[in-house]
Amino acid sequence: IVVGFAAGLAKDQHEVWSRAVHRWKYQDNLEWREGQALKGAGFAPESEIGVISWTPNVQCDWAYLADVRITSEIETPQDEKLFWELDPLDQNAVMLRFRQAGAVAVVTRDRPKDGTPGWDQVGLLPMWVYRF
Repeated sequence: IVVGFAAGLAKDQHEVWSRAVHRWKYQDNLEWREGQALKGAGFAPESEIGVISWTPNVQCDWAYLADVRITSEIETPQDEKLFWELDPLDQNAVMLRFRQAGAVAVVTRDRPKDGTPGWDQVGLLPMWVYRF
């Protein structure tokens, strides 16, 4: 049992061990950079935000680092695709739902269509923010 546990732990933590051995810097981590960029973007501590297709329950370190709270989401890639295919009036209705859920902004990693108003890229990162 102990050997199986140790082997499973080594397998599951391979990336962590690899980064430690190769002296990987946390500043190179995308989520760390996104968190720092959002923190510098002027969001008040514990601001409530929405996210579009981010799997926030898995990839949310950036929110913790930026001291923001995810309160609403379009989670699946299918729903995200549907959102971006909506006409502007229907997209605005969805954005209103984010606002009604308490979000002061909505964040996505998937670039909005060119010409979609209201979305600003966060620095040079693959992150866009829509502020209410």
